[in-house]
Amino acid sequence: PVDAVSALYQEFTGLAKRTCMDRTLLDTARMKAAVGDDLSVNPKISIRLQSWRTGNSQFTAWSQVKVKGQDITALTSEEERQNLFMASMKGGHKVFYGKGYTSYGIASAALRLVDIILSDAQEEVAVSSYQAAYQTYLGYPVILGRQGVVAPVHLSLSAEEDRLLEESANLIRNRVQEAVAFLREKYTNTRE
Repeated sequence: PVDAVSALYQEFTGLAKRTCMDRTLLDTARMKAAVGDDLSVNPKISIRLQSWRTGNSQFTAWSQVKVKGQDITALTSEEERQNLFMASMKGGHKVFYGKGYTSYGIASAALRLVDIILSDAQEEVAVSSYQAAYQTYLGYPVILGRQGVVAPVHLSLSAEEDRLLEESANLIRNRVQEAVAFLREKYTNTRE
């Protein structure tokens, strides 16, 4: 997952922790499309959504999803939200098997990030960024501008979402620590 890659990249390059990487924009766009299709709304203008996508521990913070100003939990059942989650997870596969590639979506997300950064837009976006509270990189909303992450975004998550985010952060942090130890051991031994 991009969160682990971001953490490893920062660890081995020493790049400032205000830098970010993305995969979360694309996953959030896929979730918006799934919600838009299901609720017959334009996903580009009607939905405020932040989706946490952290590999095998991914989840959507439904408490943050608004459709035309209403909480999605008031508009859908838990089963419907699970179906939306699964549809968004399979979105990349659907595109790939339909077109034979997914490069357009990836390029569109990259272009959006470049535009936000070069124009110093100070825009709220969910990207893989260092979250000091969790001591790792997570797909989480931040204010992004020319200097990279310029400010955190503080969200009020439900107790269950807080638990899932903590579990996800622990998984990523632990796996990254294991990978760093392995790589340091491997490359330290090969230089001798």
